[in-house]
Parts: sequence; C-alpha cells; structure tokens
Amino acid sequence: MKKLLSFLLIMFAFMQCSNEEDNRDCSESLLRGKLAIKGVCLNYTIQLVSGEIDKDLLESEWVDEMTGTAYNNVFALQNVCDFPNGIEEGETFDFIVNKNPENQKCVVCLAYRPTPSKSISIIICN
Repeated sequence: MKKLLSFLLIMFAFMQCSNEEDNRDCSESLLRGKLAIKGVCLNYTIQLVSGEIDKDLLESEWVDEMTGTAYNNVFALQNVCDFPNGIEEGETFDFIVNKNPENQKCVVCLAYRPTPSKSISIIICN
C-alpha cells in the first residue's frame, strides 16, 4: 500500500508540473541546452551547449558523484515545475533565462539525486 501511495504522489507531481506555456516563442537571444541528467524527483542537470550566458551562473566543471562523469558549463534546473515532461535525457532545446521566476506550484518528491550547486530558472522556447 505504501508503494502504491508513493507512486501516486510521484505521478501527481508530474501531472502538476506540466507547463501550459511549453511552446512559447522567445524574442531574446536564445541559448541552447542539453538535458544532461534527468534525475529522480525532477533533479535535472542542464548543460549549456551554445549561447552567451553569465559564467557566474554556471558550474564550469562539475563531477556527478553518482557516476564520476565530469560535465562542463552545467546548472541545476531551478524551476522544475515548468520544465516540459517530453524532453528526455540527452536531448537539446532552446531557452532563455527566466529573469522573473515565480514560486514553485507543484509537489516534488524529496529523493536525493546530486545536481550542480548553481541553479537557474529558465523558459523553454520553440
């Protein structure tokens, strides 16, 4: 019964985290990112693939303590509730930095998955 309840809570969190504005057009200079790690409980690590961003927002080098893999120019996803469910690990996407992030509006489980210490709120673009 506990496993069923846990599963239902996780599924509820994913349903609540769908973003109605996933396919928004962006007028600013686009950045390209890659979902490097799609971790449990929305612990996502994103790698900057192209575009100019303040380097202080990124971990220039980060080692995933679970796998020992080193990544360059990465950050943790801050606004996990706004990230589209359809983007899979390894896929690239265009985004801009969300300069006016809102508070999270979804339930997120608390299972631990290492992510970079620096995080950014982003807006996914077409």
